[in-house]
Amino acid sequence: MRSVMIDRPSLVPDIPRLKVPVLVIAGEDDKLYPLSSLKEAAAAIPDHNIEVIPATGHVSLAERPHEASSRIRKWLAARFSGNYAESARP
Repeated sequence: MRSVMIDRPSLVPDIPRLKVPVLVIAGEDDKLYPLSSLKEAAAAIPDHNIEVIPATGHVSLAERPHEASSRIRKWLAARFSGNYAESARP
């Protein structure tokens, strides 16, 4: 998988152009995209939230599907009720 990712052009320069709410799901132990890099990239998204799934790597959705889907459902529900930004950001 790593060779496929290395051969693709970076989308990082396009991140600030995102105009929709974005939930970033990050694996705490991701070696392909370390958490510090994901947080830096996410900070460039105007309307973002980040959820870190503990004890997972790059495929956190497959490694802990119930944890990840629970967080996604919570984010979606809060986005539609209008109170996620206040409750999730420090």
